[in-house]
Amino acid sequence: MFRLNPCALYFLHSSVANLISIVFGLSTRIMASWHIDPTFQNNWICKSRVFIVYTLRTMSIWLIVLATVDRWLLSSRNGYLRNFSNIKIAKYGITISFLMSVCFYAHMIYCYKANIPDAPLKCYGRNIQCRLINNFIYAFVTILIPST
Repeated sequence: MFRLNPCALYFLHSSVANLISIVFGLSTRIMASWHIDPTFQNNWICKSRVFIVYTLRTMSIWLIVLATVDRWLLSSRNGYLRNFSNIKIAKYGITISFLMSVCFYAHMIYCYKANIPDAPLKCYGRNIQCRLINNFIYAFVTILIPST
């Protein structure tokens, strides 16, 4: 029954994205406490971990926003607006939120690097421009815009 509910579909995909983000983000932090974090030495693992965590975290937040919009559409008195709450549009919304998240954080493949000297973390942005771009994109796309 819940597979036919667009809001449940949004929340299911949001939960899966959050779970994957937590597993990728937390597992390397746990390994770091034992001094065996692979992101310290391996550029590929560093870049992919940061890209996956940020992309899926942003996707998860936007899926919650889409679930909220879906509930608003479904509760509208206007029948035309209620028709926009369906599975087909929910699948489009999930796909678009994934693609937009990937596009917003594609720069991380270039920007992040392992073993940067004098950085707070061993897997960190390679220069100040990359760090500023990442911070502004995260602040606006993941925090400010969905909150409003």
